[in-house]
Amino acid sequence: MMRKSILAAGLLLGFHTGLGADTNITTDTLRLTFDSSGNLQSAIACFPACSGENARIQQFSDSSLIGFEGPGAGTWSQSESGSNESYVLEFKSDSGAALTWRIPVSGYRVELDMSGIERLSIRSGDSFRPREAAGFGTWLEQSRYAVLHNGDVSQVGFDDVDAESFTTDQWVGYRNRYWAMMAAPPETIEPELKTTEDRQDAEISIDKPPGGDWSFYLGPIEPKVLGKTDAALSNLLYAGLWFWLRWICFGLFHLLAGIKMFIPSWGL
Repeated sequence: MMRKSILAAGLLLGFHTGLGADTNITTDTLRLTFDSSGNLQSAIACFPACSGENARIQQFSDSSLIGFEGPGAGTWSQSESGSNESYVLEFKSDSGAALTWRIPVSGYRVELDMSGIERLSIRSGDSFRPREAAGFGTWLEQSRYAVLHNGDVSQVGFDDVDAESFTTDQWVGYRNRYWAMMAAPPETIEPELKTTEDRQDAEISIDKPPGGDWSFYLGPIEPKVLGKTDAALSNLLYAGLWFWLRWICFGLFHLLAGIKMFIPSWGL
């Protein structure tokens, strides 16, 4: 029965282990690559799905997206299992570290149970750098760190060398105009957001990360998707605007959504 379930998950998700010991996971919305030590090397997200003519696609990094440092190098072993709802990758080191990834068949929230890790690092790459724009568009296209704590969201530029330290009990990560890569710890943490002059890529370090269940969101900044994943993520919408302008944007959004319920054509 288990073999049938694993086969069904494999057909549905499209997983593959290459000659270089990398494992590729393919779902309707995500393309993930893990190395032999359980590090998430690269991730591509699609909205609303990776198939179709109108798919929007974002690559977050092409190397070392989510990396771990454990107690010594050690030798890692890997096992795989799956069901109709998720695919599971387990990595165990003879030095004591362990990682269990759960990738959903649909959606953008990836779960991780980890132990024995000394440092967790989250990075972006060239593929996440903003597009060239002029004037106000430069600000709109800028990539930033985002920290959600006690229901509030703080955003920090990668080049903001005077940024204060932050504490979070919800989500921390980075975003651009349309996409976000966020991590939710099992308890309150104090992440280190790397900022330097002319910095273009994100790097978040968490020393002595708490073991247990972590969540990672790799997806679009879309109201329905964010709310379905976690209501707290909805705070990313229009974040960074003046509070009065932000509420005007929310008001217009709900007004237009209400009109569309009765007149389904945006042209009309």
